[in-house]
Amino acid sequence: VIEQEGIPESFEQSTLFTLAQLSMMQGQYKDSIDYLNRWESLNVGKVPAKNLFIKAQAYYQDKQYEKAGEFVSQAVASKEADGMIPDEGWLILQRAIFYELKQVEKVKDVLIKMVKLFNEPKYWIQLGGIYGELGLENHQLAIMEAAKQQGYLTKASDIFNMAQLYYYHKAPYKCADIMQQGMAEGVLEENIRNLKFLGQCYQLAKENDKAVPVMRAAAELSSDGELYATLAQLLLNIEDYDSAIANADLALAKGSLRNQGTVHLVLGMAYYNKREFVKAMNQLAVAEQFTASRKMAEQWQKFVETEKRSYDRIQLDLANEKLVAKSE
Repeated sequence: VIEQEGIPESFEQSTLFTLAQLSMMQGQYKDSIDYLNRWESLNVGKVPAKNLFIKAQAYYQDKQYEKAGEFVSQAVASKEADGMIPDEGWLILQRAIFYELKQVEKVKDVLIKMVKLFNEPKYWIQLGGIYGELGLENHQLAIMEAAKQQGYLTKASDIFNMAQLYYYHKAPYKCADIMQQGMAEGVLEENIRNLKFLGQCYQLAKENDKAVPVMRAAAELSSDGELYATLAQLLLNIEDYDSAIANADLALAKGSLRNQGTVHLVLGMAYYNKREFVKAMNQLAVAEQFTASRKMAEQWQKFVETEKRSYDRIQLDLANEKLVAKSE
């Protein structure tokens, strides 16, 4: 129809625009671009923003992202110049194009605009993620904190990411609080990953009494002994030597340890602090057999041997004093 001579230009333009839209719907993106170019050749004056947007869509679907970015930016700017708010879909496309072009700064700018215009939870969270990609961790924390205060963090992944941010920014109490709340509300599963991380938050907060039962629950779920080994170390640090020994034994029993020597080292230290020197030296001797723990085990072995001799001498002196006292 449009090849015929003598038809009104307005009708030809209308037909070309319709064909451009139909071609888009049929996945014929190059044809759509061609029809729009022909439409523009007949147009007098400013190209409507809608035409620019359809052209951007066609270029995007055809994977010509540079061209797509050029036309979607023109479409958005045209709307804004007329004092109108760009359609949400237009900004979604602009964001997607800039992301394909790896222009993360521009993605950030579009998301800031979307947060201001539409205030959707997903845009706040996406903006936080982009700040993270840009290495702007303080901005990321601020945006995610604002999203949290507005009740936008409802998914398990978002809550866990927020907890990680708190942990990274040395805010362990907030980290533990959001993890604990997420589990209490049933949003976060009480699985190994979440329990272990909650335990780490408590440890960073120096809340070891709270960390112990959480780490024990995680260890019970684990198929290997790693978490029991971690728990044994924690219990050694807080001077609960009997529990440290019990959990180190559980770690060895479950097995599949990355560094078995360290567990024997913990046992050696725990037994030493209980003044069970022979058991301590036996465990340290085993720890010496593993490369990663050998050096420290050798140092502790020498120290324990010295302490044992000193302890034995003191005990002998005390025994002799008692004998003397009785003979008198």
